[in-house]
Amino acid sequence: MVMVNTMATMVAMVVVILMLAHLGVSQQTLCGGNISDLRKQCSKFVENPNLNPSQECCSAVNKFDIRCACNFVTPIVTKLVNMTNAVIVARKCGLTIQPGFKCGSYTVPDHPPNWKI
Repeated sequence: MVMVNTMATMVAMVVVILMLAHLGVSQQTLCGGNISDLRKQCSKFVENPNLNPSQECCSAVNKFDIRCACNFVTPIVTKLVNMTNAVIVARKCGLTIQPGFKCGSYTVPDHPPNWKI
């Protein structure tokens, strides 16, 4: 059970980092990763989740400390970023995100509208 919770926390952090990058957070580094690099490599995939993320995007995603990033998911972030798309990109980068998982103020829905990968 501990392994499942740890993986869920890691996944949630990646989602948060993708959201922050999409919002254009100005800090260069956050939670161990480079926001500028993540924004450059992943923004187009969050905007259009029908595209498969590049190896560079997934590499940038995996550099972040997942536990740290969930601290930045606020109700404001969830209104500004398409969370479903961020989850789809994270999943395409090989992460498992379970329905019902909570990261900050966001909960992954049971059946998001665009859940096809």
